[in-house]
Amino acid sequence: MSASELRMEVALLDQELSALDAQIALVRTKRDRASELLQALAYPVLSLPNEITSEVFIHEAYVLLA
Repeated sequence: MSASELRMEVALLDQELSALDAQIALVRTKRDRASELLQALAYPVLSLPNEITSEVFIHEAYVLLA
């Protein structure tokens, strides 16, 4: 291969890498969003105010002791 052909090959590979980097960024963004949604589904109690959560546990403790 000549130097000119190698330069062209390097340029094409650089373009391919740039396109793949953009795809990776998009997939990471989608994964992060899906992870956030999963966490919200898995732990909905964490979105409640602490006061409400503690009242639930206090009430349950009274029921168990009765």
